[in-house]
Amino acid sequence: MKACITILLSLWMLAGLSGPLLAATSIGVIYGSQLACNPANPGCTPIPLTLTTLCTVTCPLRSSFSFTDSARFWGSTAGVGACRTSTDGGVTWAACASQPYAAGDTEHFAGASNGNVIGVGSPAGVCTMSLSTNLGVSWAPVFTQAGSCTTGGLEGQRIYCLSDGRCEFIAVGQIFRTANNGLTWTAGETGIAPNCSIIGMAWDGTAGIAPSQNTGCGGGGVARSFFSSADAWADSVTWNGTQGNCWGTVVYNGTARAICQSASATPDERYTLRDSTGVNIASLTLPGAELAGTSAGGPAISPFTSTLYIFAQSSSGFITVWLSRDNLASFTTLGTFGGGGAGIRGGNTFYSSGCIYLTGGLTPMFGKICP
Repeated sequence: MKACITILLSLWMLAGLSGPLLAATSIGVIYGSQLACNPANPGCTPIPLTLTTLCTVTCPLRSSFSFTDSARFWGSTAGVGACRTSTDGGVTWAACASQPYAAGDTEHFAGASNGNVIGVGSPAGVCTMSLSTNLGVSWAPVFTQAGSCTTGGLEGQRIYCLSDGRCEFIAVGQIFRTANNGLTWTAGETGIAPNCSIIGMAWDGTAGIAPSQNTGCGGGGVARSFFSSADAWADSVTWNGTQGNCWGTVVYNGTARAICQSASATPDERYTLRDSTGVNIASLTLPGAELAGTSAGGPAISPFTSTLYIFAQSSSGFITVWLSRDNLASFTTLGTFGGGGAGIRGGNTFYSSGCIYLTGGLTPMFGKICP
């Protein structure tokens, strides 16, 4: 036994190693497929690569996850019964037990970090934040302000909640925020993004970006964006309008960016990555050229460092997903989501329990990308 111990110690010293003989091995963060590392090990974070269409009939037009139940999602559709929820991870959706508003096609819903559910609407032209503390069984208004705060069509999810209890709702021309899971609200900055619809939003609590369509909502370029730094939003400089439609927003490597179509690019070079002022950071050459009739690009998401997913709708109505894992140096095609229809520009994405979830926007569709 003594000889064995001596041999082990000798080998340890010859290898030039130091520290305890039984020191734990520490692996760094690993990004890759499910097979690249064991997710049970610290530091293993597989990149979602497998696409699945979950729902194409009763799906929401916008959606968010629940902080307290990984199988429950919240969403909104057009018209009466806008509040919808899924308790099976987005496979099926049903109307919430009750609705905070009698009608309205511009309502937004999100789950707060303590399980509360927030519904935003403008009944009778009054901006109203309603709160449910019992998973949508009943609702109570907790904040009202004269004037509509949900005008701007069905474009994108505009209420976002963080795990620390903060939520922000981005209205056309004003910010509304809560620090206690929707219980009380304050009306914040005004005068931002005055032009028509806000096309979704990306916000991580300290940085964010939300572009708005040009005057008249006819497409053809973003007129303005607004940018958040240190949780304070401000209108950016006027965009030049030559970058094409900007439907996607993302916090990429810690910095807020917008994903835009190139106004005169060839079909497989349709996208640019813009900063909050509209300056082109990078041109994104995507593989698998789309047809010339490709519709507006959709949301983007970046849950991992140097990794970016971009969604776009082809003229055939299917949603193609591209992925870059080398800081935008190259892109590969992951595949397509079914659904089709009128456009992905009103959709949104979120990251939950290791998967990316995607709503189709103007056409009901809900899918996920998982390791």
